[in-house]
Amino acid sequence: MDKTRRIRRMAALMAAMAVVVTAFVASPAVAMDMKWGDDLTTIAPGSEADGDAAPDSEEATATEQNPAEEEAAVTEPTAAEQAATEQAPSEEASTSEEDTAPGEGDASEEGTPSTDEPSVQVEAVPDGAAPAADAAEPDVGVQAVEAGSITVDFNLKRVTLSNGAVTGATHGTVSNAFPTNIDGSATNVFSVKGNLGDASAHLELTVVYKVAMAIPNAPDEDYWVKIHVYTSGFHYFRTCDVTTGDPRAGGVQIAPTPFTCFARTPGSESSMLNQTVTVSIDLNRWAEASGTVQTERSVSLDDGKYLFLLPFAQPGATTVPQSSQTTFATVWREPDRPIVGAAAKVSFTYRILDNGKPTRYWVVGWVNKPRSATSGGKCMIIDQDPWGDNAPVWDDLPNDSTAPYACADHGTSPDSDTLDVTFTVSTRDVTVIPASQRPLQAQLIKSVCEVDMKLCDLRLANAEKAQGAERPISSYINNRTDKPMALKFETKSSQSTTTSFGTEVTVGVEGGIGAHFKLEVKATYGWDIENTTETSEGFDYEIPPNRQGWVVGSPPMIHASGDIYVNQNNRLYLLQGVSATFADKSGQWIKEGVDGPLAPRLGEDPVVEIPSTSLNPVAAPISASGSARQASLATTGVATEQLVWSAMLAIALLGGGALLFVPTHRRRRKS
Repeated sequence: MDKTRRIRRMAALMAAMAVVVTAFVASPAVAMDMKWGDDLTTIAPGSEADGDAAPDSEEATATEQNPAEEEAAVTEPTAAEQAATEQAPSEEASTSEEDTAPGEGDASEEGTPSTDEPSVQVEAVPDGAAPAADAAEPDVGVQAVEAGSITVDFNLKRVTLSNGAVTGATHGTVSNAFPTNIDGSATNVFSVKGNLGDASAHLELTVVYKVAMAIPNAPDEDYWVKIHVYTSGFHYFRTCDVTTGDPRAGGVQIAPTPFTCFARTPGSESSMLNQTVTVSIDLNRWAEASGTVQTERSVSLDDGKYLFLLPFAQPGATTVPQSSQTTFATVWREPDRPIVGAAAKVSFTYRILDNGKPTRYWVVGWVNKPRSATSGGKCMIIDQDPWGDNAPVWDDLPNDSTAPYACADHGTSPDSDTLDVTFTVSTRDVTVIPASQRPLQAQLIKSVCEVDMKLCDLRLANAEKAQGAERPISSYINNRTDKPMALKFETKSSQSTTTSFGTEVTVGVEGGIGAHFKLEVKATYGWDIENTTETSEGFDYEIPPNRQGWVVGSPPMIHASGDIYVNQNNRLYLLQGVSATFADKSGQWIKEGVDGPLAPRLGEDPVVEIPSTSLNPVAAPISASGSARQASLATTGVATEQLVWSAMLAIALLGGGALLFVPTHRRRRKS
């Protein structure tokens, strides 16, 4: 009985331990700590048919806590226990029977299922891991090696690449057709191929190129791009840096840069093992201004000069032949700063030639493009050297509306930060009015020039200095004595401007036509002239006995002739053969004392003499050139005293019939 009780007690204890172990193994914390392949065997508790209570039942607990009851139960075995004891032939047979008792033995022997639970193999599987049936997959710590490639395309905008070379560490095979120079856009320029997937199998390629602006006459700058493509595992990476100086020789990355460089991959790939990288390079600019200067008709250009406000400057040619053109440009790139203002601006000037002959005209123009702001181009014709000492700011120069040349401008903007302007310099259509149509010339002068003198301009053909017409400038004095008479004459006279149209043209116009002649004489010959010259001073002269004496004078003058351009309603007329005579501001009057026959007293007959031409102070000019001009010029100067002349009559003397000649004497002096 004691042995039987011990066997039963041991069976109950083992059942309780089996329950504890099963609960422990089922815990998630324990399952996560278990390794693949760990074996755990669970022992099923005895069934209720055997009379064994589960360790967690009230019966088991009561038996454990009350030994007296347990002893009573053992002392009084049940009928089944007694039958089992009686059937056992021996003690050993009884023990073996208990190990194989119903509910504890091999079920195959009794032909009924065993009440014991079979042994179970338990594997701890982390959350999200594949089930045990998928354990045939490779270990997650080992990556597969696959063949792949990186192909490089280029998208170049207004830049070119040269001096291309592979540098640094290279993993994989580089395509044989590696180009050293690239222009524009191209696909599949070069590639690198090989295995990738782990640290020992990856792709890598680094190339360098010298980058320059694709603009005519662009400067040779030391800027480079460094392109790096590589893989890590099955991931692709790419970079593009702009450097100053060759990266292989210590060139450094700069920011901001005059160029932009971006390396990108498409949004989707047909195969993740074969990637395409597109490298895009462009100018990194704020604004850009460019232009074309072209000639038409008989116009050509010479002595061209350009002004730039930015480091990048592409000037046009210094000469532009007939029916030709030249281009210029400037770019405001990111690192650059204008000398003044905040715009990309180019200004230019050219001397205008007509059929190869220099003219007095210049063309001035500019293109101005601020960043993201209103831009403009402008050109004009001027009649002064824009590079002279007294030249005004070009922006303030007015266009010469009466010039026989014109400049037209037409601008286009390919984008919001670019302006390109074409300037066309040509001759204007001109209607010629010759000197033979003087009334028509006078009508244009009156209707246009007297209203706005800016619409009229003079083109001088020639100018020369000469003494004006001689005229009496003092009173007349009779010396009726037999001795010479020394007197101090008071002289006074003036001479004003004259033109082909008379003096009235210079009255109603501000400055008048004469003023424009004056400016032309000053600009062309450097002579100072004025509207009026006058003299007022004493003159010492000795009158011979029995003679009349007076003083004559000749003013200093400048005679100019040329053509006048008149702009009427934007139509240009050329008035030919217009002339004017002005007082020479730097010249001197030439004065002379002259004498002649006495003026008769009241009631007396005059003494008649036939004077030589040189005695006529009005009709006899000082110079031959002055005499030749009197037929075409109107003289408005007058003497302050009325001129008294002896009658020039031929009188036959009684008794002799001879003609009497009385000589006239002169005494010269300049004042």
